Amino acid sequence: MRSVPALQRVDFFRAGLSLLEEQGSNSVTAVAVCERLEVTRGSFYHHFSNFDDYLVALLDYWSEFFTSSRRGLLEKEVDLGPRSDVFIELGGALPHNLENAMRAWATTNPIVREAVRRVDSTRLSYVEDSLRRAGCDPATATLYAHIATSAFIGLEARGLVGDQQLLRRVFEEIEWAVMTRIGASPPVRR
Repeated sequence: MRSVPALQRVDFFRAGLSLLEEQGSNSVTAVAVCERLEVTRGSFYHHFSNFDDYLVALLDYWSEFFTSSRRGLLEKEVDLGPRSDVFIELGGALPHNLENAMRAWATTNPIVREAVRRVDSTRLSYVEDSLRRAGCDPATATLYAHIATSAFIGLEARGLVGDQQLLRRVFEEIEWAVMTRIGASPPVRR
């Protein structure tokens, strides 16, 4: 008989996110996660005290993996143009069905709603920081950060984020508006 490696908490998170992305929020239950992993519920409760404990940890994992851990990639770029390119690359690489499923779940679950709000706030702060570094005053940076993140969320909800050309054009237009607003020369893009 071959030995099966012990499951880690991350395995339960990946299973839950996979269920959410494929089947929606009603599919994310302790039973379904255990069935996906082919383990007993006892294994689930060995790692989590109850489902809410799992849910909070799952949302923390989602936030860290798809948002917080990406900040280092932005820090490598100083200028707004290259930072915009990183935003486009990172945004395009997000699992959009999962992001949309998470937003749908947030409409019915207050724990998920708070986690999505925190993720949106973190992502907004990344954009605000980039705009302040480009020379925007705080109010202008906040305004354009809201415009950029709202545009991204809207494109994502409409299934258009995979269109890298459209995403790039939208962000270039926002970048042009920002640079014009602060009196700087908008970058010439190829």
